Amino acid sequence: MQVERQLSKLEDVIKVVKLNESRLVSSELLLIKVHATNSQRTAVLKTINGFGAKVKDIGHTTITAELTGLPSLIDKFIGKMTKHGIIELSRSGLTALESGDTNIKGIEE
Repeated sequence: MQVERQLSKLEDVIKVVKLNESRLVSSELLLIKVHATNSQRTAVLKTINGFGAKVKDIGHTTITAELTGLPSLIDKFIGKMTKHGIIELSRSGLTALESGDTNIKGIEE
């Protein structure tokens, strides 16, 4: 409840609703940059493709990828990418919407 009150105080937040876990669609976004020299690229790309992630940028010695999914998938992907050498990463945190035809405008606070 305190988190909900604090979030409601933020200027850009229009409405905060606690969703029922059995009736929501949720996802998290990860952007990750790893070392990928010419000799490592194939292995890095294989890992990225194996998780269904997207290549967002390829540098001379790095590859940046994007993955969306549940936190457990994000955690597994980070674990696999560790062996390639993570340079930096950014996680959005879990975000969610009510599933089905209901939207948060119709949910009573």
